[in-house]
Amino acid sequence: MDVRRLELADRDLLRDLRLRALAEAPSAFGSSLAEEEAFTDADWDARLGRSDAATFVAVDGDGTPVGLCTGVADPDLPGTADLVGMWVAPEARRAGVGDVLVARVVAWAGAGGIEVLRLCVTEGNDGAERLYRRHGFVRTGCAEARTRDGLAEIGMERPLG
Repeated sequence: MDVRRLELADRDLLRDLRLRALAEAPSAFGSSLAEEEAFTDADWDARLGRSDAATFVAVDGDGTPVGLCTGVADPDLPGTADLVGMWVAPEARRAGVGDVLVARVVAWAGAGGIEVLRLCVTEGNDGAERLYRRHGFVRTGCAEARTRDGLAEIGMERPLG
């Protein structure tokens, strides 16, 4: 398996994977398929063009994209970033794809001087929470219900450095 950072030229790949993720696992994300289907090319370019963020894609041995994850620095809290948009294709789950993607975002954050990496996991998504715990994330005690569907998002974080 290979993991690489997406660039502006990868807009179509990002759009296709993100929309597939939202269609396949709608409860895992704060955004909805309908919201992101309405994005323009400029919206996708803006995601990939941020200097304070990095999106990574995992591809299997055949070159098929099987996972996606993004790290984004928090502009209001220096030294803090968020792991967002984590998704692994159903056919690639339980094969280490999630581990490789999380490790890549952790490495990106650490190299950028980030001291704390945060994330939210949908309550009841036990597999995802186990993945994050394996990588040193712990629950923060914070939880918020999403307006869109009322599901609770549980805060987790990991100190870096």
